[in-house]
Amino acid sequence: MAYRNRMVHWMQQVVDPETVRAGPRHYHYCPLWKHPRMLRRLHPHREQYHSPGGGKHCQIVTFDNDCTGDRRVYQFRMADGRDGEPLTGYVRFQVFHITPVDELTIDVNGSAVEADKITRDHRPTADPPTTWFEIDLANCPPLRGDNELGITIVKMTDKPEPPYLEELEVFVTP
Repeated sequence: MAYRNRMVHWMQQVVDPETVRAGPRHYHYCPLWKHPRMLRRLHPHREQYHSPGGGKHCQIVTFDNDCTGDRRVYQFRMADGRDGEPLTGYVRFQVFHITPVDELTIDVNGSAVEADKITRDHRPTADPPTTWFEIDLANCPPLRGDNELGITIVKMTDKPEPPYLEELEVFVTP
């Protein structure tokens, strides 16, 4: 019954666009198709990072051992902020296989985010080890419809597995 009540509540919220805009919004970007281990009889296309229909919809940003100084980009599209209006909330993402001694710079839409405005939470016991990054939207350059999260490795220790970013979330609050 509780599940049904939550479902009905959600349906009532999305009936009216103004109600949706007045409430919190959650944008979640993550790859859905990463591996070619699907049965050929079920899916005509089995190439790594492609959907079963053949579309390349999987975005994974990797940081090889020799990428120091190279800006890598994660693209994301949002409805909020597309007219340049200020937003409240936060953006967060995780980079796997990165350590606290690894140094990087972060920018949004080409504008640098100051290091002291970025929360960094390293979780070495996670599988795989990960570091969460979080930026308050008040400390973030303005977002627009099409956005880029830019990451440049400044210093990174050699790693047996390259660090990578595959998921990003933006929480917009009223």
